[in-house]
Amino acid sequence: MSGSTTPRFGYDVLSVFDVPPNARDFLADVIESNRAPEETEELFQESLLARAADWHYLIECAKSMRRARPEDRNSLQAQDVLADVWYTLSGQDPPPGEEPWELTDRLIARAKQLDVDPKIRPPHITEPRGSPQEVALCDMTLILKPQSSISPYFVATSASDEAGQAIALARKRPLRGTVPSVPFAPLTSQEFGLIQEKFAHEPFWLLTVVTFLIRTKGTQAIPTFYKVKERFPTPTHIASEGNTEPLVEMIRHLGLAEHRVSLMKKYARGFLDQPPVAGIYHKVKKYDHRDIDPLSLYQHKGSSALLVDKDSYGQDLLEAWEIGHLTQGKYALDSWRIFCRDELLGRATGWNGEDRDPKLQPEWMRVRPDDKELRAYLRWMWMKEGWEWNPDTGERTVLCEELRNAVNEGRVVYDEKGGLKIHNLAYSANALILGEEELMAES
Repeated sequence: MSGSTTPRFGYDVLSVFDVPPNARDFLADVIESNRAPEETEELFQESLLARAADWHYLIECAKSMRRARPEDRNSLQAQDVLADVWYTLSGQDPPPGEEPWELTDRLIARAKQLDVDPKIRPPHITEPRGSPQEVALCDMTLILKPQSSISPYFVATSASDEAGQAIALARKRPLRGTVPSVPFAPLTSQEFGLIQEKFAHEPFWLLTVVTFLIRTKGTQAIPTFYKVKERFPTPTHIASEGNTEPLVEMIRHLGLAEHRVSLMKKYARGFLDQPPVAGIYHKVKKYDHRDIDPLSLYQHKGSSALLVDKDSYGQDLLEAWEIGHLTQGKYALDSWRIFCRDELLGRATGWNGEDRDPKLQPEWMRVRPDDKELRAYLRWMWMKEGWEWNPDTGERTVLCEELRNAVNEGRVVYDEKGGLKIHNLAYSANALILGEEELMAES
């Protein structure tokens, strides 16, 4: 789901940065909280200057495009710098410097000037030389041959082509947060390769590792997470105030250390004092509505739980979830629903639908995540069911045999939009196809 349109200071600061949807609310909360690091002031200053810097670079780009094309005083097209700014912003290619007939006239005029130069005049020929067209062609060839190999008519065109190619490459660059870093696994595999799969039976640690992955590459976050888990193996250890500083120091290199530790402690205290329970719901703002099973609802009195019964179908009930008191973040909620909710509700014994009633639809089939890794995972899960799933619309089509075979043979890679395409050659299971490292290098 898209973020709120309500004006917020955090949103204003982040508006000039490339922030993926699943991290926008998280970072806005960090900026607005009293736990925000000292770098927030520097981030604010960068935000104020970013638009001015973008405008400066845009003007410089337009000036470069203008210098690449000669001025044509007879043209009716706008030829100032702002015209090139408009072409850049609208995604259009600038018009050529001159019309083809103008170039022809200039070449003819140039040829006439060169014809009077005795140094390059063609040799005198007395015998017939063919038709008038052949004579003209021969004369033109003889006249132009002695000139420099670098023609003045192609310098501007070459520079313009380079500018056009640069713009085209910029348009094709994948947006950050769209291309998954985990290779698409064969359908015969038991696991896809996400860290959430390993902690599907431990919801506390699943929510914790998700906290490590926000705005951080898995290659950096996951090894650090395992070190933290080894040193502080239970929620009690995480919740202890005496362990706050050691935790912060262990994850400081990931950034936002104080805020991450604050979330970890919130999860730890929640699982110790008020763990998620089937039938007890807590409101979640701006998130997907929950499917209601009236037979599973019962009344419960609590500080933040809703009083519900089978005849209550209000808006608050639709927006309530079992872990709403622990997190409001879409990425964390989506991960928990996919890997943990069925087991909490007693529908299955695992995230892959083990021992579930065939009549019940698994929870993962109802989730529409924004995160690129979760989208790729659900594509894979739907393929195992025989469907090709569109994460943008939720629509499904029958999985074709060609795509099924390509997936099982390791010939499927991600395109620049995070979709799938069939490749002729198989790729290594350990390879990162257009992974985060490559995207970071490009940006």
